[in-house]
Amino acid sequence: MTGPTATETGWPAPERTEAPYVSRERDSVESWLDYHRATLLVKCAGLTPAQLATRSCEPSRMSLLGLVRHMAEVESWFHDFDDLPEERLYYSEDSPEACFEDVDPVGADHDLAAYHKAIERSRKAVAGRCLDDLIPDDGEPVSLRWVYQHMIEEYARHNGHADLLRERIDGVTGDLARHAGRQRSGQPRSGRPRSGRPRSGRRRSGERRSGEATVRPATVRRPSR
Repeated sequence: MTGPTATETGWPAPERTEAPYVSRERDSVESWLDYHRATLLVKCAGLTPAQLATRSCEPSRMSLLGLVRHMAEVESWFHDFDDLPEERLYYSEDSPEACFEDVDPVGADHDLAAYHKAIERSRKAVAGRCLDDLIPDDGEPVSLRWVYQHMIEEYARHNGHADLLRERIDGVTGDLARHAGRQRSGQPRSGRPRSGRPRSGRRRSGERRSGEATVRPATVRRPSR
């Protein structure tokens, strides 16, 4: 007899480790990115597929499930560093905003698996790379350092959207500490409140903007200079 599926019990909360206060640059950007990746899933934890697909902040077309699908596609920035073919998850020329428009509760677990797969490919694609390395065969020089910084900005912005979407669904706000495991990475916690700094929006040539979100078509390349 098999146990309940994630769909029946709600998506599980990941273990989330905060970034260390002092570390090398590569460790810092990797830990902050992983923190934001986990935060998105923390915001989804415990919800039913129908709730995940709910567009709770109308007139925005965003949903939590749509954000997970969108970020699975945005992970392709890292995939540019491997020699594997580009993979279309949701984007098509006929439906460039499919990650948000075509959400279906029935496919929620499949979308979660695709998200984890995209992250795993990202990690493998840049393992052993230096932050100064450039995306191979790209028209405009883009360093791995910039990709990390852009991805942290992208996740941070959309996690703000996820805050609002989750609150509108069931009233839950904040860190959802009761839903998620939390580790501190060796640093003591101070009582000082932490405030975020506004980040400017920057999008890549060939990306399409979907309301508040930026969708990068997997097959659109930056024009050569």
